[in-house]
This record gives sequence, C-alpha cells and structure tokens, in this order.
Amino acid sequence: AMMRRPRRQLTVLLCCWALCMPLGNVESFASSSPSSSSSTAHRSDSDNPRPSFTHSLTQTRPLPLVTSIEQARDACVYAWRVGNLGLPTLPPWIAEWGNDTTGVGFVLVRFPPLFLREGIVNHDYGYNSDNDNFNANDDNDGDQQQECKHSGNSIVLQYKVLNPGYFTWPIEHHLGTIRFFTTGAASNAPIQQQQQQQQQQQQDTNVVMLEWTIEWTPLWMPIPYWNQILSFIHQGVVNTASEYIARLELQDLEAHGN
Repeated sequence: AMMRRPRRQLTVLLCCWALCMPLGNVESFASSSPSSSSSTAHRSDSDNPRPSFTHSLTQTRPLPLVTSIEQARDACVYAWRVGNLGLPTLPPWIAEWGNDTTGVGFVLVRFPPLFLREGIVNHDYGYNSDNDNFNANDDNDGDQQQECKHSGNSIVLQYKVLNPGYFTWPIEHHLGTIRFFTTGAASNAPIQQQQQQQQQQQQDTNVVMLEWTIEWTPLWMPIPYWNQILSFIHQGVVNTASEYIARLELQDLEAHGN
C-alpha cells in the first residue's frame, strides 16, 4: 500500500501537468490553409533572430549513385515526397506539395507524432553560416517560392518542425540543414604534376557528399535521460534517411519526373 501511494501521487501530478500544457501549437494545425502557416514560418524566421540551439548532431556520407549536387537534391526531395525518407512509420499526409524542383513549401503531417507538421523552408546554392537569411516571395497562388542564387558548388536544403510542442514534438526550436557538395578543390601542384593528377582529381570532384545537421532545443520532460533519448531518436532518423537517399538510383528519379 505504501508503494502505491507515491505512484498515485505521481500520476495525479502528471495529469495536472499535461492539462496545463499550452495548446497553441495544436491550434495551428487547425488552420484551413497549410501554406499560410508555412508562410508565417518563413516571415518569422526572417524577422526574428536565429534561435540558440542547445543540441546538435551532424552526419556526412557519400552518395555514390548520383553524379551532381542537383541529382542529390532531387533524390532527397523524392525521398521525402514518395518514400517517407525510408522511415518505418505510418505514411504521412502531404499537406502541401511545394516547389516542384526545390521542394520549398513542401509540408507533411506525421502520425505519430500526433499531427506533427514538417516542412522544407529554404533552398539555396552555396553555404552561409547565417542560414536563416533567405528571400521568400508569394506568387499569385499564395505558394511560397524560394529565390535561389548560385554561389558555390553546394546546395543547401533546410527544414523544420512547424508546430513544435508537447503534443507534437517536445522541442522549443528545431532546424535541419541538408547540404550536398562535391569533394575536391583547385590544384596547387606544379604544372608538370597537374597532368598526371588530372584523372584522379576529376574522380574526386565527382564524389557527391551529403552532410546532414540537426539543431534543436528540447522542452523539459519528466523523463530520466530525456535529452539523451531525444538525441538517440534524431540520430536514428538521420541514419535511416541518409542511407535511404544514398540507395536511390537515377532510374527511380526519372520515373517520377524528378
């Protein structure tokens, strides 16, 4: 009997805590137009300073079945739209298709977690440390179209959880950055050595790499080692998704018009 009393008290405390949680994030899902919520997220990112993240992880892997960063980007967008990134979950509901090429504006809803809305919010060429600064323009249909500027030998896709919270995904801030780039750089060897190294340098330049970074700030949860559990989940998502993208062949992309 003495063992049951603390358990009952803990149950009552957890019930009270759950009832006191903010419901604002759930209300955002009830919006009639998913693109309007995505548009709000774009404007808030450009108006507000970059949030401070307390946790992050990065994974890099080669993509041997693609020959350009554009094909790598297409494979990633295809994996999101068609293959659910290879994740062993229920098929998500695609709320917004987004730009056909860049994927910006693409929004899906996952079950589980409960009504989690995830979207691609940025596409750019090159890599800047200030990833939040980008220009998004509304077209006549109200869709978000991203202004892309070619400034380097890489492509960056950014996505985020659009409605973080206790009832969707228990984080305060979230940002995922997927960078596709080619290895190899300009040769500094003497002229007589450049001809001998030309073939090897060409092979190195054609290696397309994927660099996946997730940054987040978790919400407090009454669960032991909660931050470690969240890191483990994020790591599993990145491992599964990046491996799925690396296995995609060009025939799969061409068959679906990517």
